[in-house]
Amino acid sequence: MIRLMERDQDINAWILHERFSHLDQIGAKFFPGCNIHRAPYRRMLKLMDAGLVTTRKVYSDPRDLYIPTEDAVTALKASHYPFAIGISKDKTFKNYFHDRGLIDLRILFEGLGIGLWIPERVIRSVKPHGITPDALLLTVDQVYPIEYELTEKEPPERYKKIFDRYNYASKYEKVLYILPTERRIESLKKKLGYIWQKFYFVSEEELEAEKDNAVFRSSQGKLPVSVLVEYSMDGTLADQTREEIKVIVESGSPDAGQERKPFASSGGGSRGDDDADDEGDSDEDDEGRDGDE
Repeated sequence: MIRLMERDQDINAWILHERFSHLDQIGAKFFPGCNIHRAPYRRMLKLMDAGLVTTRKVYSDPRDLYIPTEDAVTALKASHYPFAIGISKDKTFKNYFHDRGLIDLRILFEGLGIGLWIPERVIRSVKPHGITPDALLLTVDQVYPIEYELTEKEPPERYKKIFDRYNYASKYEKVLYILPTERRIESLKKKLGYIWQKFYFVSEEELEAEKDNAVFRSSQGKLPVSVLVEYSMDGTLADQTREEIKVIVESGSPDAGQERKPFASSGGGSRGDDDADDEGDSDEDDEGRDGDE
């Protein structure tokens, strides 16, 4: 019987929350600097031998997808992990490319120390109804919804629906919108004519090339990645409680569940208003998602 290390439980939680993960992603997150075919691969083999992890494939990628088993959920619950959610119902990975890109973004954000990343499936576990963003990014003074768009939406009215949903609800003050290229960002702006200043755009190209020198830009302002790093929260998702995350998700206010954590303000903090509307343009459930293929 394998003796589970803290890192093993973190890996179990990671692939549970993200639906799957590739070996190179697991290596980058949990074994930085290691040859993925050595320590990361050997550890995943042990987790598979213990029945905690299995593999699947998708037609569009020859690499194995590591996915969790029910035993992994049981092991997380036994360790009192606060977000031991159910296994995804999506068995075909129909949003594979979108989800893979989102995992890479999370690795990049966490590697740079940008806030605390709350995956969509964790958001849904505490707020099961309505539409959710692809992720939430928590800093000490704001909660940012993250929308990642891999492929272009048609017709343009779909964009208007997304933007209106956020713009006419006061829960979130700023929305981080990520597209693959600068060309896609410019195309979107031309297509819609005007985009409310609440939306801050950056391309994957710029994030990967510039790292903490990258800048999110809106119609009337800038949000440097370095500012997000400066006001990043300490700790990990495992340090939070379900009650804290539920309060944050429902109110959009990072200080709502922060009685035991330090708080700082950059002069533009979240208002923390409750809204009846649900923001985001992610999947409505694991079987009927509206992600990007």
